[in-house]
Amino acid sequence: MPDRPACYGWIFPDLAQLEDNKPLKSPVFTVLLESSGMFVQRRSLQVDEAVWNACQQCQDYRSCYDLSLARFLLAQAIEHR
Repeated sequence: MPDRPACYGWIFPDLAQLEDNKPLKSPVFTVLLESSGMFVQRRSLQVDEAVWNACQQCQDYRSCYDLSLARFLLAQAIEHR
């Protein structure tokens, strides 16, 4: 396998690691569930536009995106099993 950037395959955060009131980050996205009790009061998603633009310019973008999406979908399937 050719040399890849350290972020290769990790465009999306690993949602299995998501905890209330703690931002979960990937190189591009930050997800936050805000809760002060039993229920989530607010959900937020932030995109680092500069990183996203740089990401799209990377020569490995397409295969990185495909791997990131496959990882994300498989993790979600396992989580809901």
